Amino acid sequence: MMAADRNGRHVNAAVTRGVMIFALMAVAPMRVLAQEDHSRHQHAFAGLGTVDFPTSCNASAQKWISRGAALLHSFGYEEARLAFNEASKADPSCAIAHWGVARTWYHPIWAPPSPD
Repeated sequence: MMAADRNGRHVNAAVTRGVMIFALMAVAPMRVLAQEDHSRHQHAFAGLGTVDFPTSCNASAQKWISRGAALLHSFGYEEARLAFNEASKADPSCAIAHWGVARTWYHPIWAPPSPD
């Protein structure tokens, strides 16, 4: 089958298809290699907004709880886990810090909870 290109020249459909397949095969590996591991990124705390999440934990832990809650609500699960762990170090009796760590393991948007 013959088709016309935009300049009116006839182009064989098989050749056109072959060129398209070649182009896709050349570009597809680049897309895979361009993927980034977002788990290592530093989260921009400035863009998280303000969270008012008062607890009975000490002031040092409270700072980490607020940051962890903001990260959790921004889907920064790994970063939130780090913040809640810092809160539990600052006040080991702060139960909400341990709750926060547990909440970071559940990613309802992307996948069911992991077995660990």
